[in-house]
Amino acid sequence: MQDNSSLTVSPTPIPSKANRLTVDELLIAATLTLMFAPVYKLLSEAIWVNVGQGHGPIMLALTIWLILVRRKAFRELPRQSASPIGYLTLGVGCTAFALGTSQDILFISVASQLLIGAGIAIIYRGPAGLKLMWFPLFFIFFLIPIPGSIVDQRSEERR
Repeated sequence: MQDNSSLTVSPTPIPSKANRLTVDELLIAATLTLMFAPVYKLLSEAIWVNVGQGHGPIMLALTIWLILVRRKAFRELPRQSASPIGYLTLGVGCTAFALGTSQDILFISVASQLLIGAGIAIIYRGPAGLKLMWFPLFFIFFLIPIPGSIVDQRSEERR
């Protein structure tokens, strides 16, 4: 018979409090999800099914992953007083979202995420927060669908 006294069972690791989402982060994530879920549904049904636009879901997943990876560093930045520039950027982004959604201009609705994300970063951590999050926000450019009129014009020039 074997001696099992040297076998140990390691307990399941408990996630540290540093890895948990804060209330602010949960509220921001819930709000952005509620705002942009219909936009992404429309993108998945109308745009991402086209031959040249299939990269959209990959870019969205990559953007979310990059934000989550940088979340710890973002939290460690010194908290700054909310800047009027942050509120202005957020306000312009929300206005662009409302305009794009109400007028069915998909590329404006998607592009508004850049301004909204930048505004949130500036409000919470100032310019340093935006500097840290610029790369994930940059990937949103690849989600913006090119307007059909521009695609048609470019296609006609090549014929």
